[in-house]
Amino acid sequence: RVLGASRGKSVSQKSDEDFMSLQRGLEDQVATSEEFAAHARSAYTAFVRAYSTYGKALKSVFNPKALHLGHVAASFALREQPNRIKDSHRRVSAR
Repeated sequence: RVLGASRGKSVSQKSDEDFMSLQRGLEDQVATSEEFAAHARSAYTAFVRAYSTYGKALKSVFNPKALHLGHVAASFALREQPNRIKDSHRRVSAR
């Protein structure tokens, strides 16, 4: 077991904590800035649309029905439920 320099934790544990801290910080930034939130929603929507356009030959690998939309939303630092992201993105785009 490899120990990190801080508090006797393994490098893996320290990396996980650092990642979670970064993720929370990004989510906080997106949650408090409507501009960042609009960009994150737009990127999320574009990703989901692009993911579903893969050809039939690749559906076994890139199956949109198997995609966990909540995890995808989290990867864009969005805390909203995926069904609300689409609705709020439409409202912002409609303005």
